[in-house]
Formats: sequence, structure tokens, C-alpha cells
Amino acid sequence: MTKHELLDEVDETIITGAHTNDFPRCTVHVGGKVTFLRGKGTVESPCRSIKEGLSKATRFLAKGISVRILIAAGVYREHGLELRATGRAIDAPLTIEGAASGQVVISGSDWFPAREWKQNKSGIITHSWRHTFGNFAYFWEGHTIVSHRMEQVFLDGKPLRQKILENYTYSVNTHDNLSEPKGFKPNGWSYSGYSLPSAVLEYGTFGVAEKFRNGRKIALRLPEGTNVETSVIEASVHQSFLKLTGRKNNLTLQNLEFKHFANSTDCDNTGTITFGVSHENVLIENCGFIHNNAYGLHLNNVHELTIKNCRFNYNGASGMGMNNCSNVILDGIETNFNCWKVFWGGQTDWYSAGAKIHETDNLVCQNSRFIGNTCPGLWFDIHCKNIVIRDCFAAFNTRNIFVELSAGPYLIDRLVSVFAKHYCFYTSVVGRMKLQNSLLYNNGYGTLAEIIWFERDDEHAKRENLTPVYHRFVNNLLVSGAYQTRLLGDRNFLSANRDGRARFNYQGKGNHFYHPSALRNFYYLNTQRKLVECTLDDWCHGKKDYDTAYAEQDAGWGPVNFLNPDLLDFRLAPKSQFDKESSTIPFIRFDSDLVQETGDFFAWCGWDQSTKTSTKTSTKTSTKTSTKTSTKTSTKTSEKASWQPGPPQHIQARFIAPTLVRIQWENDPLADGVVLDNEWDGVYVWRNEFGKKVAEYTLSFCNIHNPQKYKMYSYNDLGFSELSAEILPER
Repeated sequence: MTKHELLDEVDETIITGAHTNDFPRCTVHVGGKVTFLRGKGTVESPCRSIKEGLSKATRFLAKGISVRILIAAGVYREHGLELRATGRAIDAPLTIEGAASGQVVISGSDWFPAREWKQNKSGIITHSWRHTFGNFAYFWEGHTIVSHRMEQVFLDGKPLRQKILENYTYSVNTHDNLSEPKGFKPNGWSYSGYSLPSAVLEYGTFGVAEKFRNGRKIALRLPEGTNVETSVIEASVHQSFLKLTGRKNNLTLQNLEFKHFANSTDCDNTGTITFGVSHENVLIENCGFIHNNAYGLHLNNVHELTIKNCRFNYNGASGMGMNNCSNVILDGIETNFNCWKVFWGGQTDWYSAGAKIHETDNLVCQNSRFIGNTCPGLWFDIHCKNIVIRDCFAAFNTRNIFVELSAGPYLIDRLVSVFAKHYCFYTSVVGRMKLQNSLLYNNGYGTLAEIIWFERDDEHAKRENLTPVYHRFVNNLLVSGAYQTRLLGDRNFLSANRDGRARFNYQGKGNHFYHPSALRNFYYLNTQRKLVECTLDDWCHGKKDYDTAYAEQDAGWGPVNFLNPDLLDFRLAPKSQFDKESSTIPFIRFDSDLVQETGDFFAWCGWDQSTKTSTKTSTKTSTKTSTKTSTKTSTKTSEKASWQPGPPQHIQARFIAPTLVRIQWENDPLADGVVLDNEWDGVYVWRNEFGKKVAEYTLSFCNIHNPQKYKMYSYNDLGFSELSAEILPER
């Protein structure tokens, strides 16, 4: 079976992941009690650095000898390592292993000791800064400068917010599109002035001046109550740890934590480890990729890959990215609380995710979590085939699970997807798909689950022919919670004469639904592309004005009483009317601390809407958690708005380049922010969410030439503006 052969059904038998390497023939020891200037790599005389250990290991690899680099507990501030394997070294097994899980940290930050800081009368402390990272941005990214800085600062291990001292504007490159030659990297930033730290920095923030004219310094305003003499200050100054040049097979990484690297969204500098042209049999186990500036880890061209019990949390863009991989097992991974840097640039639903996977075949993702990302939690984006998602948990993301532009097949089994901001489950132009034995509950707005088909006219869509198929939902539970959003939508924008249009459709069997209101919780498009809202009874008995019979068999309806869903306890209450005995749906209690951790993360990164639930939730939280938690909850409740906001005012949208549209608006004073929906030929394509301090944004498109239509909604604690503003850009 070739990598890109279309499979009729999901075949798990061909998904094996990495195979176990034989125990290494020799071990190179690094760190610990180093007593020699240059160690021999033995237990008695270990190497002083990982770089030195890798150099010794390379000599064994060149002879075809398998080797393990065993690293003693400690913090290693190393960067810029390179492994260029040739000849026998390509296949000779290499293991880089920490002494124990959580005890070996490879850091991209340096320690800036207290004695080196200078304090001025305004309370700002400064330190010399010798790094010039510049600003990198692809055309499809947001062009808010803060999201393209690479620095991070940590005070006693906790991150500080960044402010901009040196201001730049983005000069539009009119040639921005996907047809540019390989390696084309538009970088249109032009310097526009300097802001004094005393005027910009708030408590708990920092800024950087790279230019000589501005002093080449880093400036901090410490949080109130802290003292530079008693604090540990670290700054991210190194861009990556290890670059694998060319091919390298049979690689194992174990018990390592990579953190604080100053990487960017540049494809040549996306992750803590850079992969080369091809790799086979790679195992990454018990590792952490934490608080890196862009990606935690980005994998390219890796085949026979297993990632097990790894954490990809608190990274500025995606926790994990994957492109052109095959035969993959993701088991017990976390991609939580990512995308804060991209969010600062004003984007949430576009190009980043907790885990974002492209053009990858034969993958199983199981026993994994996708929590609290300011972007989709798990996103299979373009041309992924033979995918299994099983026993996973997703919550508090923009879209919890998002599958896009792929012929499939996909099998999603025993998924628990709850409290999404936009959608708990969403597919866009996807072929064979089956969702079964899963629980979807209480997303913020939109619909619990939505399926859309439409004709995409871009370069991605031209790579793969999508044949007519059904989406199947079997034995799932879809329940509206406090937000009371709609349950299920099926939107087919394909033209009436499109071959096989009627078979781009939904089929359901044995699903159970509930909404406090029994009216119009389902919708579909008729042959005139008009939205038809309907009840469950209508949904089951067939679409009106449609060219095929609708299929929802053996559907159930009725309340489902969970023990405490607001604290992530989805076990059934004793008096629940739902029949648990005959169900294979996972009624599970998850760690309730995730609610508070998500709220704290959203508050830190500045997302106006965090994990708000009902007043009943707040009461329960205040009686069962600490005083600190109760104070936060009661404060948030007391600040709730008393009126819903009006829509944004004075909206203008105009093309400033063939593929760039600039939108400007004025926020309603009652609004916490706005949501911008982009529609292409009547189809919702993506969504951006902005706080109340943002009133301008530039959107980029990939060879989409038709004029776009946008809708803007204001929001606050009480809900969304009733009216929407439609925008047709002026050229």
C-alpha cells in the first residue's frame, strides 16, 4: 500500500508506530559530578556538556555502533547542536535520554543575575541586550508586531507579558501568495519609532530595544511586591537545541524537557528540534516541550513515529506540528494552553492549534488531551488519511476537534469534547468520517457539531479529488449546557449539478440529543442554499426541498444529568434518565483543576472570555475551592455587564493588495470584544476573535480571488449583539 493510496475504511493494522531498537552497545555519560576539564564519557569521567557527548556519540554512529547519550539530572543551557549523519550513521540507533522523567531540562534561556540589572527612578530595571532577532512573519499571519517577537522573560519560573518598545509597521508585499518560489519569505517590517519603557511597561511586563540608537537593552517593570535581589530572572535567547541535517533513522528521545527557546514561526526555526529530509523509526517518550516562543515541536518527514506520554504545553504558537509523516502513534500526549503569542497578534482560529497535523497518513491518536488553547485543540489540516482518534479529551479550545480538506477515512471513537468556544466538533470539505460513542457538551456559541461541504478554489484543494461520501454519527450524545447552543448542523454548499452532491450528506444512528428547548436545534441547507432550521422530528423524517432522503435512525431525546459537568465530572448522576447500562459512551470524571488552570492561562494571555459558566457553577466553585479561587470567581461575576453590546460601528474593509484586506471598526463601549467571521460564497471559512482594545486587522488569503463577505459580532458576559454587520470589501 502506497502512502497516498485512498483507503475505503480505516485500517488500524498497518499503524505500528516506531519499533523498539536493540539496547545500545555503548553509553556516553553527560553531566553529574564532572571532575575533568574534558570528560571521557564514562560514569567516572562524564562529558561536561550534551554537545561534547553528542560529538563522542557521533564517532560510534559513524562505525554503525548503536549508542546512548545518558544525561544526568540538571539544567543544560545548550543550543545550536547539529547532527549530520552520513553512511552507516544514518541507520545506527541513537538514544538521547535523561536520567529520570522531569529531572533533565534543556533550556533556551539564560540567567540574568541581579547584580547585572540597573534600576532607574521610574521603577524600571534594565539590562544590556546583545541579540537582534528581528521580526518574522509569513503573509498569512497576523501583522501585530508583538506576536512576532522571539523574546520571553521568566520571573521565578513564571512568564511576563511582553510590550513593544520599538515599533514597526508591516509593508504589504503585493506578491504574497502560495505560488511564490520555494523559500520565499516576505518580511515587510519597517521601523516607525521608539517608546520609552516608563511610558509603556506595566507591572509584570518587559520590552526589548535591539537598536543601538535605543540603547540595546531589555527593560522590566517587576510585579508589585517583588525585588530583583531576591528574584531569578531568565530570558529566552537561544533559538533551537538540535538540528538534524539530512537523514537520520532510529532515533529515541526520552525523559527530556525542552523549554524557553526563542524560536519563531519561520519554517526553518519552528521547533526546539529541526528535522531534516527524511527520518524513520523515531520514538519520543516522557518528554516535555514547555513555554517555547513558537512551536514546542514540529516534525517533518518522519515515518514510523511514536510520541508517548509527552507534554506540549504553554507554547506561543502550536504545541506540536506535523507535516508529511506516516505510520504514527500519539499516545498519552498533552497539547494544552498554547497559541498565546499568535493570539496576541489577533488570530485564534487560523494556522495554529494545540496539535496541527498536515499531509499525514496512518495515524492513531489515543488517550490524549487538548485543553485550553486559544486556537483549535486538535486540527487535521489538509490531506490526512487513515486517521483514528480514540479515548481523547478536548475542552476550552476555539474548536475542540477540527478536520479539514481530506478524503479520509477518519474514525473518532469515545471522544469527550466539551466547553468549546466555537465548535466541539467541526469538519470542512472532508470525505469518509465516522464519529461514534462520543460525548459533545456545551460549546460557547455556534453549534455543538457542524459539517460543511463546498467547492474550494485554492491550490490545496486541487491536490486531491474528494469523492461523494456520507458522514456517519453513531451512538453519540450531544447535549446543550448553559449556553444552549444548537446541536447539529449540516451545510452542503455544493451546486445542484455537482456530481454526487446528494451523497455529501449526514447519516446518524442511535444518537441521543438534548436541549432545554425542543425547537429548531438542527439545521441544513436546501437546494437553494437557504438555511432550514428544524426540530429533531423534522431532522429524522427527511429534508424538505432536498434531493435525497435524510437519515437519522433510532434517535433519542431527553435530559442527561451529569454529576458536575462544570467541574469536568461527566459521570451520570444516580437519577439520570439516560440509560448508562446499554451505552458505550465514556462517562468520565476529569481533573477539575483544569478549569482553574485554563482560567488562569486565559487571564494571563488576555483572552476576555475565559471559562465562564453559569452562576450555579460559580457558587459551586466558591464553596469547594480555595479562598484565592473564590475571590477570582466572585470578582469576575460582579464585573458582568448589565446589557448586551451593540454591533461594531463604522466598519470599513478594503483591499490593500490582491490577497490582503484591511478591516477597521469601532467597538461598542459595552463590548468585551468582537468576533469576525469570514464567509466565502456563503460558507463560513474561519473566525477571528479580538479584545476590546483591537479595532483594526489585516486578513490574508491563499489565492482566493472572489470578494469575501464578513460578519462582525460584539460580545460581553451576557452574550452577543443581535445584529451582525456584513462587509463586502472595496477594491
